[in-house]
Amino acid sequence: MGPPRALVGHHRWVVDFEYAHQKMDLGTCGQCRGYYRVLPEEPLELIDPYYAEFKIKDLKSDMFFGSVGYGIRENVDVFVRLGAVDAKDDVGPVAVPGCPGCEQDFAFDGSHGFAWGFGTKATFCQKGNLAWGGLLQITWANPDQSDMSGTVPEPAGGTVSGEMKLDWREIQIAIGPTWQVRDGLCIYGGPFWLFIRGDLDIESSWFPGATEAGRLICSHDVTEESEFGGYCGALWDVVRNTSLYAEYQFTGDAWGVGLGCILRLE
Repeated sequence: MGPPRALVGHHRWVVDFEYAHQKMDLGTCGQCRGYYRVLPEEPLELIDPYYAEFKIKDLKSDMFFGSVGYGIRENVDVFVRLGAVDAKDDVGPVAVPGCPGCEQDFAFDGSHGFAWGFGTKATFCQKGNLAWGGLLQITWANPDQSDMSGTVPEPAGGTVSGEMKLDWREIQIAIGPTWQVRDGLCIYGGPFWLFIRGDLDIESSWFPGATEAGRLICSHDVTEESEFGGYCGALWDVVRNTSLYAEYQFTGDAWGVGLGCILRLE
């Protein structure tokens, strides 16, 4: 997120290169439709749709961004960012239609997909080496879909295969101080709020033999497990017009680390 204050300057531009790694638990809720084939020669029949809840456990993601910031006022910045994201986690327990007691977790492994976002930072007041401000940023993450596969224990037996698609957006709001420790070095931090909204889509099939015996189609909404957390970081000037920063974020069910490089354009 960077320091919770304006950094760019009135009518000036900056370019920012960012990397973030995070790990979090999420919850899902939505409708599932199960289909089951009673006899091999008969078509799949719809079982009554039902609502289910899944857990997304240990969602690990890596995000890479390039962003451009502009100072619309001396104390207000805006920025946009473009980049890529990948994600890995475990989702479950997912049912297997027509196989009671065959619920299990499935691994999601989405390779790099598109990510983008925008936000704003503002300085509320400054006195000496201490500035108070805040930021708001929204990030959309769309990793590629993942294949899902597993086996069903006996006596039912067989294999489960299909696809999962997961995407989400993060809304982060932070306030806090930025303290100029000395020339070229400042530290920052404070509380922040994290809101996650997303979609999880699953389509899987059960093959006890050569013929598909069951199919499951789910469409779920994704939300965060905890909203409130804190973060801290440091920003230091390395050469003229170039700064580096590093920070750590945490909530009750998530944590993340970030690194960045800011280039101030003349």
